[in-house]
Amino acid sequence: MSHQLRCGKHLFAAGLASRSIVELLPCVVTRRGDTGTARTALSRAENRIDTQIGTLVDTQERLDTVIAAANTTFWTGRPCPCPCPCPCP
Repeated sequence: MSHQLRCGKHLFAAGLASRSIVELLPCVVTRRGDTGTARTALSRAENRIDTQIGTLVDTQERLDTVIAAANTTFWTGRPCPCPCPCPCP
């Protein structure tokens, strides 16, 4: 496998879009070109991924709360205690 192909696969795995990879690959492979632009693009991608991670963590925490409420309802036979994040009747 060529060095350029391996670099491209790493950039895909890092969450970059193909359009960004096409722009970055010459800088990453040859270390020539506008590396300032490349570093900025990589930083933007990192920030985007950090935001997505934060959103997923928030979603997971809400889901954990809903699961706990559902388990309580199942084991006690009592309706979901409001206020809760689930849609109560």
